[in-house]
Amino acid sequence: MKKLLLGLIFSSCLFLCSCGEIENTGVIYTMDTVVTVSIYNDENFKEHFNKIKEIYKEVENVSDDYKSGKDSVSIYDLNYAREAYVSNTLLDILKESIRIYDKTEGYFNPFIGSLSHKWKDAMKENKILDSATINEELEIMKKTSLKIDGNHISIVGNGNIDLGGIAKGYATNMAKKYLEDSQISSYYIDAGNSSIAIGNKMGKEYTIGLSKPYDFNGYIGIIKDKDKVISCSSPQNQYVTIDGNIYHHLIHPFSGYPSNEYDSIFVFNQNALEGDAYSTAIFHMGFDKALQFAKNNNLDILMYSNNKILFQTEGVKLYE
Repeated sequence: MKKLLLGLIFSSCLFLCSCGEIENTGVIYTMDTVVTVSIYNDENFKEHFNKIKEIYKEVENVSDDYKSGKDSVSIYDLNYAREAYVSNTLLDILKESIRIYDKTEGYFNPFIGSLSHKWKDAMKENKILDSATINEELEIMKKTSLKIDGNHISIVGNGNIDLGGIAKGYATNMAKKYLEDSQISSYYIDAGNSSIAIGNKMGKEYTIGLSKPYDFNGYIGIIKDKDKVISCSSPQNQYVTIDGNIYHHLIHPFSGYPSNEYDSIFVFNQNALEGDAYSTAIFHMGFDKALQFAKNNNLDILMYSNNKILFQTEGVKLYE
């Protein structure tokens, strides 16, 4: 992603620009993402920033599906052991994942872990995952569920859990809640390729650019808003081209192949957890189903593909 005016922060789908003087800014590297936190006119910035950093690091620790957690069970540990006592944070993320799974009728699917890993391994070698493996993994996903008994979690079936579509949104939502509970309203949190959570810019709106997918110099347009969360799903940073076709990390939970109906989905709401997960789910939905889902859940969305806006709800106002 590149610039609109003079962007202060860049991310895969979104960027803030022409924001004026920032009083205090800190950067966190977490979950393969650079998270930028800025707060206006608060003498306790360091305290607040350290608390937000703790939130992100805790979520990173328990949601990691590639390595064991530090002092607590991670998703990697749970996938390996098949049952474990987990922290309250991981328990809450898992419950939220199942809630979103049910609400999206499986278009957001936390049981896609094994299939997702196999696709990533294939793409690293510039290969396409074979159909037999895909079909086998889809059958495993259908037969996988969670049994929750207090903090004791059991994976029923042979599937693995992947929280990549919700973990950063969950952490951003917790950070947003922390700031608002601390009576801080002038802030922004740029969570990289997942979401931007904004309060206000000393009572005024922020200017936010929506990046064109696969075009680091272009943008779809800009919006001016405050007290909002903007989430995006786009493959532009994690894809390969094989025989002229694009393959990426956003795997359709029913077909087992990367979804290519859209290039970017933007969701505008108040909840970074839901925005992150809903943008993932909508990315896999057909056009009519996506519109109905947005309507049913009072979501503002923008759908973009092939260098044009396919659809935007009335609440999405673009200025350029």
